[in-house]
Amino acid sequence: MIHHSPLPDVEIPDLPLTEYVLAGGAGRADAPALIDGVSGRLMTYGELESAIRSLAGGLAAAGSGWGTCWP
Repeated sequence: MIHHSPLPDVEIPDLPLTEYVLAGGAGRADAPALIDGVSGRLMTYGELESAIRSLAGGLAAAGSGWGTCWP
């Protein structure tokens, strides 16, 4: 069964997800980006960007890139 929201559809921008997410924190590296509702732990936009770049670097070092897939 498919459930539909009574709210309007969400518009999806035509740009990379990381660019879209990090745009909200432009110039606000110390602002909260993610907050764990249970523990209250938060990650700032600066920490999130650093974690994303670290993950991307690790994936690139492992041979992942545009047009590649994992076996």
